[in-house]
Amino acid sequence: MSDEPTPTSTTRSVLLWVGSVMLVIMVATATTFVVVLFDNDDAPSTSEETTTVTFIAVIVHDLALRSAPEGDTAIVARLTTGNAVSILARNSSGDWILVIPEGDPTTQGWIPADSVDPLPSFDQIPLSTVIFLPSAETATTTPNGVPTFTPDLPDLTVEAVFTRDNRLTVVVSNIGVVDAIGDIFISVDDGTPILADIKPGEPLGPSQKIEATLDTEYVQRRATVRVTVSTDPAIDEETLENNSFETVVTPDRPNDLAITGVALDGPNGSLRVTIRNESPIPITGHTTVSARESSGDFTQLGTLQPFFILTPGETLDIDFPDTADFEIELDNIEVRMSTTAINDAAFSNDVFPRR
Repeated sequence: MSDEPTPTSTTRSVLLWVGSVMLVIMVATATTFVVVLFDNDDAPSTSEETTTVTFIAVIVHDLALRSAPEGDTAIVARLTTGNAVSILARNSSGDWILVIPEGDPTTQGWIPADSVDPLPSFDQIPLSTVIFLPSAETATTTPNGVPTFTPDLPDLTVEAVFTRDNRLTVVVSNIGVVDAIGDIFISVDDGTPILADIKPGEPLGPSQKIEATLDTEYVQRRATVRVTVSTDPAIDEETLENNSFETVVTPDRPNDLAITGVALDGPNGSLRVTIRNESPIPITGHTTVSARESSGDFTQLGTLQPFFILTPGETLDIDFPDTADFEIELDNIEVRMSTTAINDAAFSNDVFPRR
């Protein structure tokens, strides 16, 4: 029989209470915990020494180091091409890996698995589950209710794209938790970025939005467009995946190209057809104009496909020089025009004479 005293129920209660207080203190003083659980069926017993295998790889393109294995989570740091990282673990699907940047052992985060070289085989990388326990002081919430973690960042998104007076109009909003500072640019179909001349020099605050009508981007016909927002200088954002938006736009006012004249005013008295842009915007493209006699043997006088750039109300003369040798009578001429450059609002004025 041992000489040591047997713990009473009161003693056990005190020990449990002290342990609970210590646990509360540890949790209350922490900022953000990252709990990494490695799942390995071949893991040695606790009585044996364990060996940790670290895989070193190189980043193959610039990217963000994120707080969780998803593309819309908070950005922990930025990695550039050529940076070395240590691979610690993978997610269950193997498409994201947990890494530590070389030279920064206090930082870790997630990147897509295909962004490093060499990438170890799937079964060589331990499975990891990362659990975040942010304190009330470090956790914040974006306006759309998605939690984010320090550092707090802005987040620009293309909220809407539509047509106003046949010009492309874009709504950009900041759904992040801090100001977006810098000039805002908008590009269409990966074209040259256009400065959104809204509140120049002023930051776009959280939950604020701007609406920019791009005076040089005309909607001639129903089409699919891809719009991308960026800043100069470039800023870090919560995610870049919502900086582009693809949608179908259509003119909100009628566009029209019309035949306004047919005469023998071309070179040597040849046939001349005049067309006019009766749209509210400049239009650019090709048109097909054909002419023939409207009676007798219905002689074909020619078909032309000129390229045009016409401002609103501007006209273009289209000459049929090969008709100079024909004995043409204007009251025996039929002219037709078609174009795919616009959604033509009035087909009746694409024919001469009018019907």
